[in-house]
Amino acid sequence: STLLVWMSWRRELDPREQKRVLLAAREVCVVGINSIINASDARYDPEGHTRPLLQLTLADILLREGNRDLFYNILVDVGQIARQIKDANQRARVYRKLGILLRQHKGLFWRGVGWSIRACVVWKVPMNVRLKSLAALVGYNP
Repeated sequence: STLLVWMSWRRELDPREQKRVLLAAREVCVVGINSIINASDARYDPEGHTRPLLQLTLADILLREGNRDLFYNILVDVGQIARQIKDANQRARVYRKLGILLRQHKGLFWRGVGWSIRACVVWKVPMNVRLKSLAALVGYNP
């Protein structure tokens, strides 16, 4: 889904193709999220990070489409489940992306800064993960 979103930004595609690729990314996110939610066991997301990452990608798409209400609702949900992510690297990644997206929404900038700071201080992550979080906090998003 993330790759499809990236592809939708490519200027080599005409606007109609960009929109089709973005719709495909949206569909991948929705199917993935629903599959995890409807699963009867944790095999589909044993570490607990796939669903929030799919939700963050979907939120990014919704923001681009101008659907700010659903965008915000998804981010609230991610914020509630993010602390339960077992893998510290993935938890930092979710915090970082959550912070980036919140800072893009009018009125939620400081809440986004808070999540970005959390990404910087997650325990037991390698220095490169911490540096990515710090870079995102100061506005660089590779």
